[in-house]
Amino acid sequence: MVQLRPLTLVVFAATFGGLGASAAAYTYEQKLVRVTEEREGYLALADKALATSDRALTFAQGYQEVLDTCMTRLYSSPTTVPVVAVKQIPFKGGIGGPNTMRGNSRLP
Repeated sequence: MVQLRPLTLVVFAATFGGLGASAAAYTYEQKLVRVTEEREGYLALADKALATSDRALTFAQGYQEVLDTCMTRLYSSPTTVPVVAVKQIPFKGGIGGPNTMRGNSRLP
């Protein structure tokens, strides 16, 4: 059986501890790089969406102005109001009065 001296044991522990710490630092650095790349991608996507919505808003405002102009020209109120004459037609129903008063069963 091999007997290790305390100093050798401390050297091994320091070596493996340093390797573990450097590996953890490398892993953390890779995670930071990945998060930074994802953040840049999402920022680019958000900028593209804002530009698209600005273009859509500009188009909608222009469309609304043209629509308002067309509707104003089509449905502008006339200067004179036409007068509609309503002709009163007396109820004529033949013998016994109008059909609404005597019912369908008593048609002549």
